[in-house]
Amino acid sequence: MRQVTRMPLVIEIKDEHGHVTRAELTDSDMVIGRSSAADIRLNRPTVSRKHAQLSPHNGGWTLTDLDSTSGVSLNGQPIKQSEVKPGDTIQVSRFELRLIDPAAPAPSESFGLSTQWAPEQAPPRISALSFGPPPQIDFATITAINDFGRALREETDAATRLQRLCKMAAGQAMGANWALVLETREQDPDQTPGILAVSDHRLLTHQGLHISRTAVRAALKDQAPVLASNFGPDNESIDMSVIAGADAAAAVVCPLDEVQGMQRVLYVNLPPQRGSVSWLAVMALLAKEYQQAEAEQRTREAARERAAVERDMDNAREIQRSILPDKPEIDGLDIAWSFVPCDAVGGDLIDVMTLPDGRVLAAIADVSGHGLAAALATLSIHSILQTATKSGTAAEQMMTMLNDHLCAYLPPSRFVTMLVVLIDPETGETSCINAGHHAPLIVNASGQARELNDAGHLVLGVAPSEMTSAGDRLAPDETMLLYTDGLIEMQAPSGGLLQTEGLTGLFKDAIGPDAAAETITQSLRDALDTLQADHPVLDDQTFLVLRRPGDTPQ
Repeated sequence: MRQVTRMPLVIEIKDEHGHVTRAELTDSDMVIGRSSAADIRLNRPTVSRKHAQLSPHNGGWTLTDLDSTSGVSLNGQPIKQSEVKPGDTIQVSRFELRLIDPAAPAPSESFGLSTQWAPEQAPPRISALSFGPPPQIDFATITAINDFGRALREETDAATRLQRLCKMAAGQAMGANWALVLETREQDPDQTPGILAVSDHRLLTHQGLHISRTAVRAALKDQAPVLASNFGPDNESIDMSVIAGADAAAAVVCPLDEVQGMQRVLYVNLPPQRGSVSWLAVMALLAKEYQQAEAEQRTREAARERAAVERDMDNAREIQRSILPDKPEIDGLDIAWSFVPCDAVGGDLIDVMTLPDGRVLAAIADVSGHGLAAALATLSIHSILQTATKSGTAAEQMMTMLNDHLCAYLPPSRFVTMLVVLIDPETGETSCINAGHHAPLIVNASGQARELNDAGHLVLGVAPSEMTSAGDRLAPDETMLLYTDGLIEMQAPSGGLLQTEGLTGLFKDAIGPDAAAETITQSLRDALDTLQADHPVLDDQTFLVLRRPGDTPQ
């Protein structure tokens, strides 16, 4: 009777920092991707939302690339669809995934082999590149290393690059017996290191590979390649006894890099004839080529991530700009606005809507902080404003509902200042609700300034509160300014902050005889830009100009 392979029950996931997590496998299709709905979520911009899929098949699993952007590799080879067995390595962006058979012995966190510290004679001695005259390296060896470096730069799979490094060290040009990439903690030098890559998979059958603790310690301490050997006369200081009673051998240890506190080193076992400083230099050059290839890969990956983030930010910018109000055409009122975020997207919001009773609602809000997190909050506020006004909800009730929503969903470190003004275009009568925001400024035809009467409340998103409003009136030829604190926290010519007094002066200067709201807005924006000059923009700058023309009937 044919035996059906038992299906693995877990998958082990290792990110580029060496963190290992596990996920349970089910008996149904499982999507791997960036989406929050993915069964196995890999939250990185270079991972597609639906990147790949694992499907149960004949007691095993099939891996399928779901037309992802960066592709899928299995054991270092790009695939579109392939069977996956326990122990196989799946590469998705910079993540490595392995199917684990629960009946098999648990693998180490370094995905594989075991090592043992070698018994050492004392006292140990080490040699480094700084010892003796400069080593002589032949042209053929240098050419082989350069060719290796060029090929390594084209390899996109991190695990394959490590394996190629080991194979090159133990290849014909380098002539090592075997090579490993070890992972260990410098702070815990006695911990047995794990193995990330090996020159020959036949070494997997070994019960344990003996390596020199002293050589690894020395390389990590000085962050420089070192050579050790267990042969040679005592007066040759390049020698170090590493393995008591073993055959003559030498070892080179080259530090590679550090990932989340874990030091990675190339450990090369050499035959006696190559136990010299010259071959230490050769292996050091090989390690340097690997380091340079890794640096280039990180640069490329960072560029890809930046491009992905920039695309996302461009989309977010378009979404945020789409909720800004169109220039309204309202008899009896002239309205214009300016919105300048300090990042690609901002935490300020302005909205203008005509209510069913003919009044106009003008709102301005400022979410604490700025950037994408603040911008997401403005989308939520905008949605609630639109829904409430279309359903005929009173402004006081709407602000109370909005505050309850923000109290429930905003992080504790976030809050929102917000102001809502309702104005009757025919009479100029206003009703204002203020939740921790700056009161609107009003300037009349003679240049006198005042603040609109409002009902002050605590900022939104902190504690439940019943919102109330206060009445006032915008007279003909009066102009009102709603603004966020990005304006008054700008640098003033005197060296301090602009503050409300400085902004009032700029607002007065921007108001010319019979000037339209759009003209006033542009004049004020120009004045602010001049004031900004070479100073960095530290906060979003948003304001709304609302003018009641002088020929409006009283």
